[in-house]
Amino acid sequence: MEGRRFSVGRRSGGFHLRAKRFGGQESPRSPIPSRRRPTILFFESLQPAVASAIERALDTFRAHGAAVTNVAVPVDDTTMARVFDPIITWEIWNRFGPDWKLTPTLFSPVFSEFFKTERPGVAAFESARTALAAFQADVDRIFNDLDVIVTPTVPVTAPLINGPIDGALILRNTWPFNAAGIPAISVPCGKDANGLPIGLQIAGRRNNDDGVLRAARMFSETLGGRGL
Repeated sequence: MEGRRFSVGRRSGGFHLRAKRFGGQESPRSPIPSRRRPTILFFESLQPAVASAIERALDTFRAHGAAVTNVAVPVDDTTMARVFDPIITWEIWNRFGPDWKLTPTLFSPVFSEFFKTERPGVAAFESARTALAAFQADVDRIFNDLDVIVTPTVPVTAPLINGPIDGALILRNTWPFNAAGIPAISVPCGKDANGLPIGLQIAGRRNNDDGVLRAARMFSETLGGRGL
């Protein structure tokens, strides 16, 4: 990138890349954000090919002057159950529960399995909404000193259609940003030995869709995302 250098941060949540103009003056809200990689949760149980592809992506940033550090994202293996599951369960029960009770044949056997889940009470639903608001505020604060966070989109490449498919693992790295209500995008960053694609997820601050898209385009076209 002409006239710019970058610093990438690595904490327990993603990659942070801040663009600065040569000479040390930080460029205000540069289209190239900081990137930080989550070493906890987001980077657990990675397929080796995925881990290698993400490291190569980071090496690409380093080659363009980026320094890698860590960023903490307030997510662990209990967060989804606290802030997301009760709300989703409540909403599905409210929208589809009456129809399922009246005409269960309208629903596939797989979807019907959902209704074995107990409907949350009002107190549980309201508690989850409070926890979700706090989670979103915590995530917003992360972006006070960085522009984007980068993680693997999915810890593994695509499983066979006939399974086994670990749905929770596939959704693990994307649902936190969905729940946070912030923009995120996946861009190709490599392939495994079978030619299956690997994605690099870039998430940005609330309402900064343009910044996320600029970062994704810069990675894909300028930083070598297409060739990894």
